[in-house]
Amino acid sequence: MQTLVLSLLPLTVSWSQPQVFWASDPVGPDETVLVCGDGFGEAPEIELARVRGAELGVAWPNGAVEVEALQPSDQSVKFVVPPDWKLAPYVFRIAGPGGVSEPVALNRPTVYWVQGDAGSGASPGGWLRVFGRCLSLGPGAEVVLTPIEGGARPVRLPAKPATLWALTVELPQDLAPGEYRLTIVQRGGALGEGPRPVVIAPREAWSERVLNVRDLGAAGDGGMADGAVIREALEQVEAAGGGVVLLPRGRYRIDGTLRLPVNVVLRGESRELTSLFWPDTEEPHALIEGTHHFGLEDLTIHASNYTHCIAAEVGKPESGHTFLRRVRVRANLYRGHLDPKEVDARFRASLRLSTGGGDIVQFGGENVEVIDCDLYGSGRSISLLRARGSRITGNTLYHGRWGWYCFDGSDGLVFENNRLIGADLMSTGGSLNCYTSAASENVYYADNHLEKAHGWDREAMTTDAGYGAYFGTAAQVGADSLVLAEEPTWSNKPDWTGGGVFVLGGKGMGQVRRIAQYDGRTVTLDRPWDVRPNTNSPITITMYQGRYLFIDNDFEDVGIALQYYGTSVDHVAAGNRCTRGGGFYNSGRWYGHFQPSWYCQFLGNEILEGNCYRFGPNNATDAGVSYLGTWGLQAQGGTAPLALCSVHRRNRLHNNAELQFVGVNPEHPGLRDLVAEHNTVENAPRAGYIDSGCVGVLLRENTFRNVGQEIVTDQQIREAL
Repeated sequence: MQTLVLSLLPLTVSWSQPQVFWASDPVGPDETVLVCGDGFGEAPEIELARVRGAELGVAWPNGAVEVEALQPSDQSVKFVVPPDWKLAPYVFRIAGPGGVSEPVALNRPTVYWVQGDAGSGASPGGWLRVFGRCLSLGPGAEVVLTPIEGGARPVRLPAKPATLWALTVELPQDLAPGEYRLTIVQRGGALGEGPRPVVIAPREAWSERVLNVRDLGAAGDGGMADGAVIREALEQVEAAGGGVVLLPRGRYRIDGTLRLPVNVVLRGESRELTSLFWPDTEEPHALIEGTHHFGLEDLTIHASNYTHCIAAEVGKPESGHTFLRRVRVRANLYRGHLDPKEVDARFRASLRLSTGGGDIVQFGGENVEVIDCDLYGSGRSISLLRARGSRITGNTLYHGRWGWYCFDGSDGLVFENNRLIGADLMSTGGSLNCYTSAASENVYYADNHLEKAHGWDREAMTTDAGYGAYFGTAAQVGADSLVLAEEPTWSNKPDWTGGGVFVLGGKGMGQVRRIAQYDGRTVTLDRPWDVRPNTNSPITITMYQGRYLFIDNDFEDVGIALQYYGTSVDHVAAGNRCTRGGGFYNSGRWYGHFQPSWYCQFLGNEILEGNCYRFGPNNATDAGVSYLGTWGLQAQGGTAPLALCSVHRRNRLHNNAELQFVGVNPEHPGLRDLVAEHNTVENAPRAGYIDSGCVGVLLRENTFRNVGQEIVTDQQIREAL
């Protein structure tokens, strides 16, 4: 075992009541709590107690103990939970020069978001899923739904299944419609409330009227007449207000684009028995299009030259309510006897649609579902624009030439139990991003298997989107507003509402707020400051990417398994595995703009096989070992840390992998405050690397076996040259 402490640089003392902006959890016995805030002083005193009651009351609980403050500063501190305690809800408070902080709960349910069978809401007899941190510490978690109006009694529902990160409840058929306050009661009695009311309402009814295309004369034998019959059936169902167009077993030829009306479902007998096919054409076109409120289920699609396979109208208020269920797609631009010039021409034409070609699925908006599908195409597998209350589950997704997946501006997305496979030697990975949006948040990315990303950047899962709107200081700071000292650049997004305002340094460092309104230099925030920044505090305004949960995913033969490339707030990566890939890391960096990475935790991940070739961010490293790390890539004259408050705990790096913590600049460290504990590194040239641009790094209770060197610094490397 080994322990190493790198001390913090001295900071200006602020004599005010201590305020806590963030504290790391979940946390158990002999594990470190990392706290960011203000007013701690240089010698804070910390009390920690176990919470046994239903919730933290007004009185401070009995049995509190004083714990040692590690690496204290006015804006951060660390402490260790006593090793003889059990995992339970805890509470702590910090005494500084200006008084005592309010009690802060640990291991109490922190609800990020809720979604249900109706999208962002749910229906009587449906279900709700809750996502966040510390939702269940063991068996017995419950969800309590309390009507906001009417005075009806609360409804208590058992959560099954329930984990630290997610839980599900089934709703009674007789649950009254209305708005409910959601509360989680976990083992130990700790309570956590949802961020906004849950809406329970009857599901929007689509007509169940069925029109069988055979009744209109379709033969299903591949003849040219069937396309016209199917279009006639769609028109009749549309005129009747919606319904189902049924395609019994057979093969149905379609020429040109098939357009699905609102509230219409195209249903086959099964994907083994019903096939739609398009003949090859000189010019590509979309196969199936619709606006919103349409679906396909139980059929197979075959095509050659195409732009997008199944595309909805996106980016509009009414977008969404689209679904695919049990659909198979086999769409290949390059099928058959094409010569190299024809292959090249089709590939170049596909790149006019995106950097990864056309999409098999292009959806967006509220309540999108892609469930139990098998989607193989020539470019991108799936593109979602501003998905809300949406689910992509149980699918096999193949990426074609330069193909990837693209989730832009999500808020409430479950991406779960999918297999993503590179089907071309030039396939790549995909991203959660803000290419056209100001924010992306609340994504549950779990139990997926990703493999064979060999083209482009090779990044299996990256966050992405460069640039921002402002970097500088504020001329005036209000309780919940700013007047910027210089003109911002609002023109590079259609709407900056929801974007992030980050206090990178100085007074108030570590606070992030969202843009509620903006007008010229005046920015109104979503909530007041806990500690008001001053006019010298550096501020960056950029896209907000927050509260992603990456749980139990498996990555194989990729350049990077999981990276946060720039702005990233309050993400958790837990239980993920990487084989022959560049590992897991978060990075604050200059990406056309200062983009911070704050409050990210890596818990219980594994790197099984770390020998890598042509890997890393942007596929930039020829060969080397995989890594688990945090990078604060100081650049462009920056003076404030870009990576703040990271936790790496109980990760296992088995073969040719290392810990890697980088801050670049000793004078203006890019990385501040990090805990790495109870990690195991074995069978590697070195256990870890820390450069001199890092401050406040606490390494404790790590195990290194069969390593050439333990922790190596950049200074040691320079001295050895």
